[in-house]
Amino acid sequence: MLVLFLSLQMLPAQTLYSPNADIIPPCYNPDAHLGPLPFMPCPIDTPACLKHDSLKLSLQYPSGNRDKMEQFYNKLSEVMQKGEGNINILHIGGSHVQAGDLSHTLRTRLTEMVPNLVGDHGMLFPFRALKTNGPWNYRLNYEGRWQGTRNVLQTPLVDLGLSGTAAITADSSARLHLNLREEGKWDFTQLHIFGEASDPSVYPIVITQQGDTLYATQTLLQQKDYSIFNLYADGLNQPGYHFILPQADSVCTIAIQGLSKVKPEPVRKKGQKRPQPNYSPLDSAHYFVMRGLLPQSNRSGITYSESGINGASVPSWLRCSEQHFCDELSAISPDLVIFGIGINDANVPKAEFDSIEFKAQYRELIGRIHKINPNACFLFITNNDCWLNTPRIRRVPNPNTATIVEAFYALAREHDSALFDVFGLMGGFKSADKWVKAGMMKKDHIHFTRQGYFLTGNLLYNALLRDMLQRTKE
Repeated sequence: MLVLFLSLQMLPAQTLYSPNADIIPPCYNPDAHLGPLPFMPCPIDTPACLKHDSLKLSLQYPSGNRDKMEQFYNKLSEVMQKGEGNINILHIGGSHVQAGDLSHTLRTRLTEMVPNLVGDHGMLFPFRALKTNGPWNYRLNYEGRWQGTRNVLQTPLVDLGLSGTAAITADSSARLHLNLREEGKWDFTQLHIFGEASDPSVYPIVITQQGDTLYATQTLLQQKDYSIFNLYADGLNQPGYHFILPQADSVCTIAIQGLSKVKPEPVRKKGQKRPQPNYSPLDSAHYFVMRGLLPQSNRSGITYSESGINGASVPSWLRCSEQHFCDELSAISPDLVIFGIGINDANVPKAEFDSIEFKAQYRELIGRIHKINPNACFLFITNNDCWLNTPRIRRVPNPNTATIVEAFYALAREHDSALFDVFGLMGGFKSADKWVKAGMMKKDHIHFTRQGYFLTGNLLYNALLRDMLQRTKE
């Protein structure tokens, strides 16, 4: 462990990649409240709104059993020392995750702990094609007409998987232009597309920067009753389409073969309301369902995948097809799963929030993950303090937050998992006001600003690192 310890001490403070670097410096000034550390990769100048409680700024183990996280730390230490092997992390949540600020803060911190040990970027989704926000750390621009569906709908249009959403098209002009932005850092040699086609005549192709057209190798495994084909890449036992690039790259274009030409989307004139969508690709004879992308390489390191949908609750994720969810999860096989689902579950009148049902639903989701990796460990991020915002009750401090935080503690205790208490470090009930005044939270008192997400991500990273180094000392 001494090798790890010394290598960490020698690292300089890293900077987060940001398209608007002037918005916030990603690393803060040293702060005495965090206490002495042998290595502090991300010193933090904590704002006055933050509760300076060393317990809340650390990972907690409500059961007192750290064995599962210890296994994760041991594997991480081995990868860092030997410079080979892979650590896979999956972060599941709602709008806190879909925006990408929190998750990419953690991705950057973790992947830059050791030089030349970056790993892969993780799972991607074309949120822009659905005209919604998405992570800023990669680009998936689109052409043509797409229709979206999400797990927040009681009845999604198609079966969903690990991403919790799908982009559907019947348009022959449909394209996705992938750019992982930080050229060289996230280059990939393989691209896996999670998706399904209406029939074998419809399939995706990949076009490289050099103009090469790539075709996937796949085996038709079975045809479902509703005529969606479930395709598995040869030798991988993974759903979807697998492409091998002739050379490493961070940019490519994805097109869909076998579709028909459709009318272009109506153009909204100035001052005119956006036309109501009337595009229904599932009514077409041929269509394609895109559930996500997974760029891969042979590099060792840490791969951090994020799966977040605005408005998603735990039942939203259970609404995803268990087969698709588990099949696509097997392509990642996470060593650590970070749960940040709960803010939408608690956004109901106090009498309607059922803590027992909330925990039961989480157990079912955990069971799905353990089917794929029984050794996966979990880290629960509690709800932040927030306002209640429902059609009947609007803009008042949410009385369910303390109750759901207790449920998070109970789940962490039950599953011998780690917990990061955002509610506590914010200052508890009604602390959102202070965070809004400090510029760390938006005026809706639910979402953080980019500064707030960067701060929370850096705090969680430091908590993870402190915890790992504490285990190293012991």
